[in-house]
Amino acid sequence: MKFIIVGIFLISLMIASGNAVTVTSKGVEIDLSAFTLPLTNTSYSYTVQETKNIYYFNIMDQAVPCDTKVGDKNSSVCQYIPGQSKYYSFGSFNNYTVSPFTDEPGASISYSSFTNCGKVGFRTTFLQLSCAKPNTQFEVTSVVEPQSTGGVACQLTININIPCKSTFIGGGWIFIIVILSVAVLYIIVGSIINWKVRHQHGSQIFPNIEFWKNFGCLIKDGVFFIKGKITRTPHTPGYEQI
Repeated sequence: MKFIIVGIFLISLMIASGNAVTVTSKGVEIDLSAFTLPLTNTSYSYTVQETKNIYYFNIMDQAVPCDTKVGDKNSSVCQYIPGQSKYYSFGSFNNYTVSPFTDEPGASISYSSFTNCGKVGFRTTFLQLSCAKPNTQFEVTSVVEPQSTGGVACQLTININIPCKSTFIGGGWIFIIVILSVAVLYIIVGSIINWKVRHQHGSQIFPNIEFWKNFGCLIKDGVFFIKGKITRTPHTPGYEQI
């Protein structure tokens, strides 16, 4: 009974995780599963104008209609040749690798098929996902069809622009972190000096405790004083114009 429960738990974890894959490249975190299309929809597609070949593909999952038109039901990429009315698998989701770009933000997904392609091995696809601005739409920019000596395209490269959001901290947050760090350091050092050097106790250990007790009132009075100068309404809670 215990093994059954453990098995159900492990299966549930696998289902929950799905095909989620996250890659970090040049400070940018890329969730590839965000670009996965459900099998109920048509896949991404691109038509090469020179050859009229049509390529269907999906990100981190099977592609429609590849899953029903080729022998490999887990095909993530397939080629349709209109002149021959034939489909060819160009990579399986069961045989993929993911790697980050090293020169710019982005990721490369490599799919390999299990079918021979002429004399040069198996059909392979490289999806080159380049990070663009966050508001950029998923867009195929080009498809490269290298030709083998037999005139058969065995290696496919699909270049794609994707929206990415940097994981680097912005300048505003850096400023806030610096201010908070200085404030914490001020409190720690001041408290140690008041405790060890000045031999103070209780709330008096906190540096400049009287100033901080009145800090809220000082801010309020300052706001009303400035407001009074702007609106020309008198407000003098202990302040006088010099």
